[in-house]
Amino acid sequence: MTVCETTELFYQEFLSPLYTKYEDDPRFTVSDEDGDKIWDLQYALLQECAHNNLFEPILYEEDGCGLVVGFRVNGKPQFILTDAQYSKKDNGAPLLMLMDDAQKYFMETGERSSLITYVGFSDVYLKTN
Repeated sequence: MTVCETTELFYQEFLSPLYTKYEDDPRFTVSDEDGDKIWDLQYALLQECAHNNLFEPILYEEDGCGLVVGFRVNGKPQFILTDAQYSKKDNGAPLLMLMDDAQKYFMETGERSSLITYVGFSDVYLKTN
């Protein structure tokens, strides 16, 4: 199976159901200036984190708080969801952190990781322990 095929299966199994689940939530579905609908996947992923343990936020340490820069799917370490809006933050440090995670996974397992991008609508910070 190719990376594209496995990424498509990942989308169908884990992300597509979120669009259905949250489609009537006005915080998830927003209209842009042209009236086209856009979806805040980060909002849905954060809601899922609060209610089950399938998704886990990836935090970039910043001033004692963790900036959510992506998500992991528990049980599917080969997939990393990454928020594209942070690709240039701190000279790309959050993206490099995620790429380092992907490289470590490859070195441990021999399997490639898929970085799946989305664009969050806002900065979200979570307390770090």
